[in-house]
Amino acid sequence: MASDGVQENDYSSYLSISADGRYVAFRSSASNLVSGDTNGYWDIFVHDRQSGGTTRVSLASDGAQGNYGSSYPSISADGRYVAFMSAASNLVSGDTCCSDIFVHDRQSGQTTRVSVASDGAQGNNHSWYPSISADGRYVAFHSYASNLVSGDTNSAPDVFVHDRGGAGPAYQLYLPLILR
Repeated sequence: MASDGVQENDYSSYLSISADGRYVAFRSSASNLVSGDTNGYWDIFVHDRQSGGTTRVSLASDGAQGNYGSSYPSISADGRYVAFMSAASNLVSGDTCCSDIFVHDRQSGQTTRVSVASDGAQGNNHSWYPSISADGRYVAFHSYASNLVSGDTNSAPDVFVHDRGGAGPAYQLYLPLILR
């Protein structure tokens, strides 16, 4: 539902709800949930059930809308952080490959890519299905990228955990989870 109470004009799905039930993150291809949604792709939105407001979060830090679709939102317990997958190449600078995992901070308006190696290099293949921790510090995700950690030679998708608690790429940590 749009902030003005108008029902969406297209399909919505993939929901995630904050711990207290106030915020609901979802994917929608509707173009009437927020003003200026002209990209024609799936976007990620957050609806505030208390205020009735709906905002789009699959945006670059400068507010630019994505140039391709986004999906699979996961919202932190307090609703501040939303992790999502996007195939858009303009949410962060230097994005030249594949679908990535991003986190949007609803307080600061900053969007960061978290499906990167500890040196900041982008993944060399697709990443999907993010799940953010209650406090927003950790993001687990599924990836076909083989360059996120050294020694990833199994030619199969893996599950990674990104620690957002650091002050930059040198403090990011990935823990590959071996599920065999």
